[in-house]
Amino acid sequence: MSPAKVRLVPPQESLIEAAAEALAFEDRDYSRSWVLFPERRPAYYLRKYLAGRAGAGFIPPRTFSLDAFVDHVYAERLGLRDRLIDPLDAVALLLDIQRSAPDRLGRAHFLTADHFFPLGLKLYRDLEELTAAGVSAGKLENVDTAFQDAVSGMLTEPSKARLQALSFFQEQFLQAVSAEGFSTPALRLQAVAGAVSREMFPDVDRFVFAGFFGLNKAEETLVRRMAGWDGVSLLFHRAAGIDDVLDRLGLDSTGSRGPVLPAAKRPEISFTACPDTHGQVFALNAVLREKMADPARFDERQVIVLPAAETLFPLYQQTLSDLPRDRFNISLGYPLTRTPIFTFFERLLTIHQSSDGEGRVYAPDYIRFVLHPYAKNIRFPGPERRSDLTRILFHAVEEALTEKKGRAFWSLAEIESLPAVRETVERLARGVEGAPIPAAFLDQLGLIHGALIEPLRTVSTVGEFAEKLIRILHFIYENGTARRHYFFHPYAEAFISRLERLAGSRLRGERFQEREGYFNLFRKVAAAGAVPFFGTPLRGLQVLGFWETRGIPFEDVYLLDVNEDVLPASKSGDSLLPLGVRRHFGLPTHRDREREIEHSLDVLIGGARRVHLFFVESRDRERSRSIERLLWESRKRDPDRASETPVLTVRYTSNLRPHRPPDVSKTPDVVEGLRRLTYSATSLDVYLKCSLRFYYRYVLGLKEREELDEEIEARDIGNIVHRVLEEDFKPLVGRDLRPEDFPADRIERRVEAVFRDVFGENLSGRPYLMMLQTKRHLSDYYVNGQAEIVRRARKENRTILVRALEKRAVAVRSDFRISGRFDRLETRGQDLYLLDYKTSADAAKYGVRWNKLVLDDRTTWLKTIGSLQMPLYSILAADLEGKTAGDIQGRFVMLGKSRMSPDIEVSPYDAKDGRKDVTPEKRAERVALMGQLIDRLLAEIVNPGVPFVPAAESDRVCGYCDFKNLCN
Repeated sequence: MSPAKVRLVPPQESLIEAAAEALAFEDRDYSRSWVLFPERRPAYYLRKYLAGRAGAGFIPPRTFSLDAFVDHVYAERLGLRDRLIDPLDAVALLLDIQRSAPDRLGRAHFLTADHFFPLGLKLYRDLEELTAAGVSAGKLENVDTAFQDAVSGMLTEPSKARLQALSFFQEQFLQAVSAEGFSTPALRLQAVAGAVSREMFPDVDRFVFAGFFGLNKAEETLVRRMAGWDGVSLLFHRAAGIDDVLDRLGLDSTGSRGPVLPAAKRPEISFTACPDTHGQVFALNAVLREKMADPARFDERQVIVLPAAETLFPLYQQTLSDLPRDRFNISLGYPLTRTPIFTFFERLLTIHQSSDGEGRVYAPDYIRFVLHPYAKNIRFPGPERRSDLTRILFHAVEEALTEKKGRAFWSLAEIESLPAVRETVERLARGVEGAPIPAAFLDQLGLIHGALIEPLRTVSTVGEFAEKLIRILHFIYENGTARRHYFFHPYAEAFISRLERLAGSRLRGERFQEREGYFNLFRKVAAAGAVPFFGTPLRGLQVLGFWETRGIPFEDVYLLDVNEDVLPASKSGDSLLPLGVRRHFGLPTHRDREREIEHSLDVLIGGARRVHLFFVESRDRERSRSIERLLWESRKRDPDRASETPVLTVRYTSNLRPHRPPDVSKTPDVVEGLRRLTYSATSLDVYLKCSLRFYYRYVLGLKEREELDEEIEARDIGNIVHRVLEEDFKPLVGRDLRPEDFPADRIERRVEAVFRDVFGENLSGRPYLMMLQTKRHLSDYYVNGQAEIVRRARKENRTILVRALEKRAVAVRSDFRISGRFDRLETRGQDLYLLDYKTSADAAKYGVRWNKLVLDDRTTWLKTIGSLQMPLYSILAADLEGKTAGDIQGRFVMLGKSRMSPDIEVSPYDAKDGRKDVTPEKRAERVALMGQLIDRLLAEIVNPGVPFVPAAESDRVCGYCDFKNLCN
């Protein structure tokens, strides 16, 4: 071969210009020249360069990627008309083989489409590599002997069995492909490499191969065959590993290497270590700051390279979104599973997977789905097509279901007819201009249920399932605002393409016994797909994946994620073939992939003027070996600086000093509002712990937004226990209590009835376990606590009479309205008892440390008082009954105690005085003290000279505060 046909282009020279020089043309007509690139993107740069050089209209050369060239020759020059198999069809054929195979892969674990799909894709890739390498089923089956001869070592028995299975699959698969009228890319490549000849191209004067490096055996055969023709030029980048490529191709590049460029032409390289992905983007923004101020300075010679596709969104949100849309381009593959469309479908499928046996949806999963932006922004019917009304609707549904959060499962019909939804949507829509009547909102709710949720209740085949998902996506597109989102169209096109291929594939007739099979298959099909951002026409700043940069010259390179888990990110285990067998047959290994990355990185960096490399350095991530090599080379060229590390570091500064939010003064209007307020024990406790929190909650009216979740909170259990005891005690009001009034079986039945009413009939999981625990506790309370209290009273000739349950009381004290709700009021003999149920076991948090409390020392109040509930309730009960607070026997009933007895009733006033029992005189003194303290606290609340201030003991108070984010 003539050396003139082979040229090694230094990275500092443009491969595009070198390709243009090798073209044959006449009068601006390049149509008799064909150019082959590793990627199709360099073709855009070639045409742009030729247009600039011609300065007028011209006929461009034909450009191909190698795969596209093979497909063209196979169909147009060889005249073969079979269909190129889709990977989904290939997996379907392999699944049929798996089901009939005598030695199945994984035995019985991979017999359904959803379980087999990932294995099928891996198997298909391996078979394609074997076919492209010319390895027949016979060679694979007999590899053991040849392998031992070639390599000192033995295959393990599992490896031998796997190779036997692969040989069977290869033989059966190729037969099935032929019988079905398909061909695979590897079969096409083999056919073209074996049959291509110069005579097939009378319309072509010049072929140019530009920028190739990693080639499989069949591709090498094709290139070697065409390299002997007249009019063929081969352009390679002179970079790491190219000599090995030339040796495998049998090419002689003598005299084509050219001189080594001087150091002055080496790129300026900077290295920046960052704590995380966002740190990389912040550092990149600092480098781009001047150009960001003048976006016209960006052009196609500047590139941001993203080897890790997940960095695209942080980059877009924090960098690209500040640029005009015509000043940047994106071209890379982005995983389908990282798109909001996948999240939308995932939430939709989760609704069906978590529904109960009667088809009722699990409320938290339902709310997560309808609050997805694609669902809650569906336009409302009518001429204005407003989406804000649907948002009002779903926030009303969320609020209504949250109020009934004790019930976990709902039918869609129940949600549509729930009075609380109608009432809430009416309230939220009040004052909204043009809002329809509540019935129209409920009609919209039924429409959305019917379009998005109902279709997936029944699925008979994979094809039907895929078609239903397509219709759901079309509904979102036609009736929502999703299509306004910048990336929605490429996302939707990629999903519809994927789903249409699934609906039309040989998998379309597959059936599953359970719907989860269809859902799992969808997830795995999506996981194998990507959104192709093509980024044309060329303009502005380029944002490319690592492989999309091949063959394109850039002046400024900003390369992110130069980490060992990304570049090279080789996976040696992503194949069913043992590594030694791959080497024996000359199949690519992870080392070959690493060499290709090293070569491409050399070209990318070596061809630029300025290079900025960003990487993450953290406990679990390290910089790439490429960074280490570049640092070593820079130090070797400048030995005097060998001890320095020219790496910039991005660090986050943390201010760990406690932050004290500013005080809030009381305006006259606020003071007036405080005087009109009705004070409960809860509000006084809040003020005592943190008056600023009181301001947020009771002055501004803010409260934490309740959310539906699968956790049963202590408050929820407390509400259930209060309801159970109220319902069970109700028949006992107004008559003497007897020990036999408290049988364990009755309270257990009551507990179960309430739990089933709250959580639904089909109790399971945490609600079921909590029901069992509540049954045990309350039956224990009845038998060993309440019944024993009645027995003791009878021995003392005292009767117990229940006066009231859940009674609300309001009183006026020193011009302040105070209120409370008593769980139970009863008389025991002549004494009035006020009982308050607590599901906690810790009585201390409701008590008072009397020996530390000093009325005139305000700083002691918070430290010594757990709660003002019982003192305030005693005042209310005394006012209600015409008694003094000292006459009221207030008791907390600590139902959370592990052992039940009459001693679970505790009073903060009866706490021991040191080691002595409290005397009546001491108790009266304590009652009077708490009355004075409450009066002072109420006066302080309305005192305009006392601002609202943050908690004095923030470490103890702020951790559980709803407003800690407001306070920072």
